[in-house]
Amino acid sequence: MKRFPAAHLFIFAAISLYLFIHASFDDGDYTLFYQATHLFQQRFNPYSLAAFPHSYGFAYPPIALLIMWIPSLIPWGFSLIFWSLCCYFMLTWSVYAWFDLLTGSTPDFEEFVWCFLLACIAPVFWSFWLHQLTMPVFFFATLSLWLIKRKNAVFLAGMAGGLLLLKPHLSLPFLALLMMRTPRKGGFLAGFLLITVLSIAPFLSGYRPFTDLRDWKNAIERHSMLLHNRDDQAIPIKIYQALRFSAQDKLLLIKYNVRDNPNFMGNLPLIRKENNFKKYSFAMLLGAWIAWLFGMRKKLDANVCALALTIGVLISSYSHFYDGILLIPLMLWAGFRLAHSWGLANVAAAAMFASFFLTLAIPFNANPNTPIYWERTAYASCLYLFIAMAAGGYETICRFVSRMIFVTSEKIISNKEPKYEAT
Repeated sequence: MKRFPAAHLFIFAAISLYLFIHASFDDGDYTLFYQATHLFQQRFNPYSLAAFPHSYGFAYPPIALLIMWIPSLIPWGFSLIFWSLCCYFMLTWSVYAWFDLLTGSTPDFEEFVWCFLLACIAPVFWSFWLHQLTMPVFFFATLSLWLIKRKNAVFLAGMAGGLLLLKPHLSLPFLALLMMRTPRKGGFLAGFLLITVLSIAPFLSGYRPFTDLRDWKNAIERHSMLLHNRDDQAIPIKIYQALRFSAQDKLLLIKYNVRDNPNFMGNLPLIRKENNFKKYSFAMLLGAWIAWLFGMRKKLDANVCALALTIGVLISSYSHFYDGILLIPLMLWAGFRLAHSWGLANVAAAAMFASFFLTLAIPFNANPNTPIYWERTAYASCLYLFIAMAAGGYETICRFVSRMIFVTSEKIISNKEPKYEAT
């Protein structure tokens, strides 16, 4: 691996450039974050529906305004570049940290390049395309765990955990694990509460009236009622749609959209039933996860944390294709287990080929007459979960079989040894 450092540098530079090429300058998500925080800085209501007549409004928690404060101070074009660079740093450091957390050692450059390729699953490219806020969620989750495991800084870990409220529907399973398994829980909760209070302090101090949070609630309801996600990554809702939505219902969902976009607007009664199911199933599965945590061993393992991030995507009441980047730790875990049998370079090369195939099979900048294959993306996180579990299971089976062969051969040799001695 150390004979060709230039080759590894070229591979790393190429995949990094590919990430930035897909960073669109004309997407609606980052525009919404930027405009809402800009309004807030000028002491206007960021949750006013009237401020966003051509969209659903800003439905993110107040913590998003805190995170986006500095990027929104920069002029628009430079702000977009700055945010892309920040997301790139978040991704690279998180991959480096997860190598340390999962293996107990720090990678050299060659190992890091292979891990980076292994981590670049298709949702990563999608996230860079839309400049989504899932990347900070992934970063703060990694930072929180790393501070606990490597620095024993539970207060700072709690502060990083508080920033995970940026997307609570994705991070609650992970937060529940940290709160229940973190040593010195008081310090963690103190940091968590500090960030939570700081995020709503402007609405308590008179900077903006507290009634803005009521408009936030209205924006969430409007967003959930008018949006139908055909690329939703949650397993319960995909089962619900498969069992409850007839062919006529699916046609209605496509017919009643306003921009010929299958993710934009749908039939309201059908979406209302779907949203009710999402909320109830999410609450039940989150409760089941917490109950399971009560019965598991008390040690805070990195592989269990990787599973918690995966569960957050797969039971979420609202998750898009790009939210699948939270499955990166599970994919790294599976890759490390397979590397015992195949080698990290071979596993990373196979994973990168599969990711490129899936990525290129989904046209990013599709024109209005070219549909994006939402049904294909809808099951991507389930596919990654299956691959990760199958990879881990394959490595376990290989070890078990090799161990059985070794033990059996030892027994045969030990049984034959007396005969040799006798003769």
